[in-house]
Amino acid sequence: MNKNNTVQGIADVYDSSTISDFKNAHSYPIGLEMVFINDDTGKDFFVKVLKAFNELPKEKAYIVDFEANETNVTRSIDCVFRDKDTFRQVVNKTLDEFRFYDEREKRITPRNQMIDEAGEIASRQLVRAI
Repeated sequence: MNKNNTVQGIADVYDSSTISDFKNAHSYPIGLEMVFINDDTGKDFFVKVLKAFNELPKEKAYIVDFEANETNVTRSIDCVFRDKDTFRQVVNKTLDEFRFYDEREKRITPRNQMIDEAGEIASRQLVRAI
């Protein structure tokens, strides 16, 4: 499956406290890791993701790690977010022109599903803080 606007790979929304040696999990509870095929669509998607992060202050979200070698078969990006609203903003900006086909689930991952998962993680963080 590779239509012009479909990014193929694996996407995980996760609790950033699970990152070993990550000391800012209390400030950035939501993590997103994406590994995707580095075809023309993947390259365009990667540029759009970087642009979305460049427009945000680091206090809201930032990229923890990424693999950006243009000759690799895949690329990856791992980022963290302060809250659900910032997560939503980035996801909506980066996936407005693209769809993400999750190879594990064998289906298009709806943006709302990712945003809901981020909201659940943020809610758990609030409960832990109380």
